[in-house]
Amino acid sequence: MINLNRKPRQQIGSQNGLRIFKKLTTKSTLKTQKSLEKVSKKQKVKNKNWKQVTDERCIEENYICQWCLKIGKRDGGWDCLTGHHILPRRHNVHTKANCYVAHELCHGEITDNSIDVLKYPTKLVWVNRIIGDKK
Repeated sequence: MINLNRKPRQQIGSQNGLRIFKKLTTKSTLKTQKSLEKVSKKQKVKNKNWKQVTDERCIEENYICQWCLKIGKRDGGWDCLTGHHILPRRHNVHTKANCYVAHELCHGEITDNSIDVLKYPTKLVWVNRIIGDKK
């Protein structure tokens, strides 16, 4: 006897002698999601300006990370150089004087520990401060 209420299905494989079916539906059960990373035109201009400032600072610093004093590159990878705002971004200061060049990993260390790069300009100075506090 044929069940007329059964939804159409398609065999997609078999395992241990049993057939595996996929139900064929006309409507998708997934909801379409909007992209979470929509960037406004104003923000795109700010990002472009910051990238130009960072590129100029990389050239001035000879592609050397100011935090760990090791050489880096600008085009991606684990040793990619990025710009760190000395004054917070909320002040919208995108100038070369406000740009501190660091590797992605070094930049993460600076931001995670809320390090003031004006007070502690290199990793060596930061580590010596910690050692000095333990004495």
